[in-house]
Amino acid sequence: MSTEVDSLKIIITGGAGCIGFATIQALLSHHANASIHVLDIIIPSFQYSNNNIQYHKVDITNASAVNSSFQAIKPKAIIHTASVIPSAARKQHFSNERLWDVNVNGTKNVLNAAEQVGTVEALVYTSSCDAVKPDSWMNFANANEKDTAYLMDAEKWDSEYPRTKAAAEKLVLAEERKIKTCAIRTHAVIGTLDQNLFPLVATSPRKISLGSGKNLYDFSSADNVAQAHVLAMNNLLSIDASAKRRAFFVSDGRPKPFRELQEMIWRVVDRNGDNDAVAAQEKSYGGYTAIPVWLFAGILRFMRLLGVKTQITPQEIGDAVAVRYYDISEARSVLGYDPSKKTLEESIREACLWWRQGEGGQGQI
Repeated sequence: MSTEVDSLKIIITGGAGCIGFATIQALLSHHANASIHVLDIIIPSFQYSNNNIQYHKVDITNASAVNSSFQAIKPKAIIHTASVIPSAARKQHFSNERLWDVNVNGTKNVLNAAEQVGTVEALVYTSSCDAVKPDSWMNFANANEKDTAYLMDAEKWDSEYPRTKAAAEKLVLAEERKIKTCAIRTHAVIGTLDQNLFPLVATSPRKISLGSGKNLYDFSSADNVAQAHVLAMNNLLSIDASAKRRAFFVSDGRPKPFRELQEMIWRVVDRNGDNDAVAAQEKSYGGYTAIPVWLFAGILRFMRLLGVKTQITPQEIGDAVAVRYYDISEARSVLGYDPSKKTLEESIREACLWWRQGEGGQGQI
């Protein structure tokens, strides 16, 4: 690795979130001498004690603030992880307009600032596999980037979050971009600072299953996803830049039945301080009641017609019971991505530790 690359200046947006936090770790591992500037709407309490990392309180929806930060830092590379996910939007009572403002207009502000500062060569965007999911009930079995590309142009979307990720990804990968860009499409990420999948499953009832739970699903260690971001950045900074203007599906590459993931999380959460890992792994969650999907979805729709607000939407039911796993061969071949670096079990334990400590936060994640 050259001294020039090792001493580069990097801006990472959304560093107070799960993927952002893991990406900072990956950057420290790959580029020990890099100057890392973290932009988020909060300055987190879990900062790294490293002189090479600086934190800046910046709202990406404020174009002037974003521009000022970029002009002051003059980065060579950007990793743009900041966005609002559905669970955070619901918790903060975000309207669809606000979700669009952060995820799409915020991305536009980051792109504009990156092109105007004159020093940026590469930008990696944290997209989502949802960018090709206009219908929350769709199945994706070993789906690849080429065969799903047309779905980004769907006229109707049944949920706002996927629509914002598709729109933002299109902005990032547009041919008229003056800088080299690519997108990492993440899916069901678990790790430290996870405020989405882990807490949702950890607090769900043990004796009830929505459907059979046998639908195959891709899950991702936050550290593996972070690795993909850094590899993508390195690729764009290289002479070849073979990742330029491309999107990559990224996961652990080992789909599991959704119920199996639930039980993996429950075993960690329900150990009650028992240090016997073997006993914990043997804990059974059998004897549960399987609720037919059609019945549960019908009840929810009826309640919503009556104006009753529910904690879960019909779209989220579709997301939980559909088949969702993706072909990550392009990320492997082009980026050199290797998801064996971190196991899902390790990431679940780390997510649980942070969750038990009650380290919340309202960052753009």
